[in-house]
Amino acid sequence: MLPTSKTEWRLLAEPPNLGQGEIHVWRIQLDRSEADAVRLKDCLSAEEHDRVASLRFIQDRKRFVIRRAILRHLLGSYLDLTARNVRLFSATNKKPFIDGQNGPSSIHFTCSHSADWGLIAVARNRELGVDIECHGTLTNVNQLAEICLSRNEIIEFSKFAEDAKTKCFFDAWTCKEAFVKAIGTGLSYPLKEITVSMQTNQPVKILKVENHVRAGERWKLISLDVKPDFSAALVYENRKTTLKFFEWI
Repeated sequence: MLPTSKTEWRLLAEPPNLGQGEIHVWRIQLDRSEADAVRLKDCLSAEEHDRVASLRFIQDRKRFVIRRAILRHLLGSYLDLTARNVRLFSATNKKPFIDGQNGPSSIHFTCSHSADWGLIAVARNRELGVDIECHGTLTNVNQLAEICLSRNEIIEFSKFAEDAKTKCFFDAWTCKEAFVKAIGTGLSYPLKEITVSMQTNQPVKILKVENHVRAGERWKLISLDVKPDFSAALVYENRKTTLKFFEWI
């Protein structure tokens, strides 16, 4: 299992100023009341309302409304816009972006969700990716490892006890997923071509990426302590950085 430093999450209702060289990581509780979902729904776009209507299960609809509305509120605060006026776009297999943003102060963001928790990371003029996964109950973790892990990772994975393999797998998975989000490809990128450190006595880092020379130097990788039974990771362009961790209330 990858080493994870204790993350202190500061409770806030509105984001502070986002300075150059800062990354703000937000932990989002998605298990909120129906009244919260109704209140937050007003800021969604017509396309987002259509997406809500297309979801079959009530819980999925509520989670979508909450995470999308909170994303809009956070980005609106950073951009000095109302949540409704944030123009979000995404292309197939590409991460979402804010229309009209460019230059040294442009806002970049990345988000992920699993079960009742989500993560949103925001920075200025810097590519980044975040991923969170609930461990749940996996009965085929060894099969998934063969599909998703590189040859060297599988060697390390095989050394773990069976009861530790689920966490080990998701620790590696979130690192890889955060990386492909940062470079903007999503899961279209073959995960077996990415190798991350999996030894408990090593700092977490990207060891090798096929066809990406010096990826481990260009990109910084950290594991995040979000909640028990969750794995999470953040990847960002490796230059001087101040990380700040918040929980939206």
